[in-house]
Amino acid sequence: MKINNININYLYSVFVLTWILINFILITKGIYYTGSDTSRYINDGREIFNGEILTGRSILYYGYNIFLGFLDFLNFSFKEIAIIQIIINFIASVCLIGICEKIWEAGTGKLLSIIFLFYYPLQIWNFYIYTESLFVSLFVISTYFFFCRRNYSSKVIGFILFCVTSSIKPHGFLVILSLILLFVIKNFKKKIKLFLYISILL
Repeated sequence: MKINNININYLYSVFVLTWILINFILITKGIYYTGSDTSRYINDGREIFNGEILTGRSILYYGYNIFLGFLDFLNFSFKEIAIIQIIINFIASVCLIGICEKIWEAGTGKLLSIIFLFYYPLQIWNFYIYTESLFVSLFVISTYFFFCRRNYSSKVIGFILFCVTSSIKPHGFLVILSLILLFVIKNFKKKIKLFLYISILL
C-alpha cells in the first residue's frame, strides 16, 4: 500500500508536536505515579550501586533496578525519571518506523508510530516508575538495531539491548528465547523444512 509521502510527513509532524506538547504539559504539572514496588526497585538499585548482591525476587528485575539505581545515584527525581522514560519511548517510536520500512514502507511506519505514541494503555506507563515502559521501549529499540541494521556494531548493540530488556521483567527471558528461535529459523530454514518433511513422511 503506497501512502502519499508529503501528506504522511505533514501528519506525522503534527502528531509528534502534539504528543510533545501533551507530555510537556503533564510533566510541568508534576504528573507521575509510583506504586508499592517503586520503593523496592529504588532500594534494590541502591544496593547494587553499594556493591551488594541481590537475592530472591529482586533478581528478576535486575535491569530496572540498575536503571533506577543509576538515576537515583545522579539524584534524579521521580519526575525526571518519568521524563527519561518518555524520551526512550519516543526513540522507540522512531525505531518502529525503521522496522516497518523493512516490512512495508516509511509511510506505513509513520502511521504505526503515531498509533504507538497515542496508544493510551501504553503511554500511561511512561509516567509510572514501573518496569512496563522501559521494557516495551527497549524491546522495540533492540529489535530495530538487531534485525534492521546491517553493520556488525549495530548487531552487537541490538544483542546487548535484548539482554538488558530480558533482565527488566520476570518474563524477560522470553525475549532471548524468541531471539534464539528467530536466529535458528533464519539460518537453518532449509534444514528445518527438510526435517519437518521427513517427519511428516514417517
